[in-house]
Amino acid sequence: GGLYMSGGGVFDVECVTDMEAYRPIRRVPFASGHAYTSGVLRQERRRWRTTVRSAPLDVLQNLQAFFNSHNGLEHPFFFTVPITDSGIGFPWASGAGHTANSEETVTGYFAEDVLQIEEVGPSVYDVSFSVEELLVK
Repeated sequence: GGLYMSGGGVFDVECVTDMEAYRPIRRVPFASGHAYTSGVLRQERRRWRTTVRSAPLDVLQNLQAFFNSHNGLEHPFFFTVPITDSGIGFPWASGAGHTANSEETVTGYFAEDVLQIEEVGPSVYDVSFSVEELLVK
């Protein structure tokens, strides 16, 4: 896939991305032993765990600089993710209702404080990070 970082350039890299959807809940206990539980958000939030495999040193340095400049939730960015083929698709899309090879661009932010970096060879690294969807009204 392609890795584009504003100010850093475009890199041809191998990425593995997994998506999870979750809905944070709030729980309010009462003295009677009962508890009120509800969703904090009106809709699910998505989180993508991405690993850039076998990244050379220049890609790692550019990714680290981009990560540091965005400082978590403080500076959101656009994140383009693949849409897996569910076989359902969108009724307004052309084709047989499949979403294979489609992409979606979302506004997100880094959900962790640090990049997970593992050296897999001389000046070659696996870099992992999580991007969480920013829900806007």
